[in-house]
Amino acid sequence: VGVKFAKIGRKPWPLLWRMHNVQGDGITGGARLIAYLLDACAKRSIPIHYNTKAMELLTDETFRVSGVKAVNDDGWVEYHARDGVVVATGGFSANREMLCRYMGGPLSRLVLRGSPSVTGENVTLAGALGAKLVHMDQFHCGPIVEETHANPNFVIDAGQGIDVDVRGHRFMDEVYTYTQKSLATVERTPENLAYHVIDSHWPKAAGAAKKFLAMHTKVLVADTPEELARKMGIEPKVLLDLFKTYNDALKAGKLRELNPPCSLESPQPLDQGPFYAFPFQGGITATFGGPKINARAQIVSNEDRPIRGLYACGNAAGGLFYGNYIGGSQLGGALVFGRIAARELARQHKRG
Repeated sequence: VGVKFAKIGRKPWPLLWRMHNVQGDGITGGARLIAYLLDACAKRSIPIHYNTKAMELLTDETFRVSGVKAVNDDGWVEYHARDGVVVATGGFSANREMLCRYMGGPLSRLVLRGSPSVTGENVTLAGALGAKLVHMDQFHCGPIVEETHANPNFVIDAGQGIDVDVRGHRFMDEVYTYTQKSLATVERTPENLAYHVIDSHWPKAAGAAKKFLAMHTKVLVADTPEELARKMGIEPKVLLDLFKTYNDALKAGKLRELNPPCSLESPQPLDQGPFYAFPFQGGITATFGGPKINARAQIVSNEDRPIRGLYACGNAAGGLFYGNYIGGSQLGGALVFGRIAARELARQHKRG
């Protein structure tokens, strides 16, 4: 359909050289992807109805899904489907009540990284028909700056520096991946807010600061630890003591004996200005829970029987991922099972 992908490039561990990004051509890859898909729909005369929220699935006398009851700016509207309905709403990452219900209170404070329209219609629509809901507590999270939506994952995965809360205390092992760091931040800090503190031993520090400042994203830069502490709003002695404890342990080869330990493979001392503090919060990328599908993209009931005429793809479907996910596999799940669902619908149509 005309989507262009950029050359593969190295990503933060564990993604490494495993993922193709959509070529942005001046905008983000995600925004460009939507532009490509909208163009493809226009060329095929496929209508898109905006500000139209699905509220209820319609069924016929045989309990086959036959359409959707929705609400738009003018009120109620019904869409009738001869061959079935595909739920492609995403998950429930923007629904705070569902996050609290299925994942627990602290995780409901994760900052939203994605669309504010992903509010759990996959669960409410399919659940009303007895769909089996699986992996409801599973999700992916990553770092984010809420005010600007800047993503500092490559900074906090630099392999250098320390992660501190707003009081200037370390609270996790810096060897954590960006996903683990995001989860630890929301679970271990009341504010869901931390700083990645790093110095000029990291060759990308100045460039990273320039990039985020150009995006109107807060980065604290100082020539001395005392100055950095004041900009962070903490007592200079707290940061000076932390730097000394860290540097002394590094020199003695005892970083792993700190509490919490620091298990970085190639840590560097914190003694070379300028010094930088990059703020970040734990953010939710996507939820993995939802109505379970089979290999034909059909949503199944609690008895594992397909609900006739009802399909799901992408993050609207449950049962694809848990624990974590492979980079690129969310779009992969949407593409693969979206095509499977479309082929199933076409097959049903040909049968009449």
